[in-house]
Amino acid sequence: MSTLKFSFVLLTLVLLVCCTAPLATEPTGPPPATGLSSNLQLKKVPPLYNLEQIGDVVNPFTKQPVKIAATGDLLVSGWAVDVEAKDLGKGVDVVIDGTPLAANYPSDRGDVATFYKNPAYAKAGFQLVMPASDLSKGAHSLLVRIITKDGTAYYQGLPVAIVVE
Repeated sequence: MSTLKFSFVLLTLVLLVCCTAPLATEPTGPPPATGLSSNLQLKKVPPLYNLEQIGDVVNPFTKQPVKIAATGDLLVSGWAVDVEAKDLGKGVDVVIDGTPLAANYPSDRGDVATFYKNPAYAKAGFQLVMPASDLSKGAHSLLVRIITKDGTAYYQGLPVAIVVE
């Protein structure tokens, strides 16, 4: 094979590999489910929790839709307990557009234990941090699920409307 022909074939292969590789695309939703609540049953009992912050917005229930920057990290935090067991739950999921994502739980919340006069609530804090870029721009729904202490069911909080800009 001549050098010119070889160079042409090599260039063609390089262009095929480089130019047909998938390009980065706009995200279409949250990352894959990591939460515990996917296959559990919903309890029809009001949860005992507080969703304190979404992004930079404190007390998000009063500021809907909550506007989130499409860059940087998205923080979701608050506290939650198993209301019927009067103890910590097995876990907390933050659910975005129906996809449950496991939050870091438990974490220190002595204020919750003091307020409810229940020392079992001292580690009722939860937090989820994820790249905001995992969400597509536009409207989304976010809610909190508290997994029961025995891990057989979950309590579900009210949805919060969020908008990624």
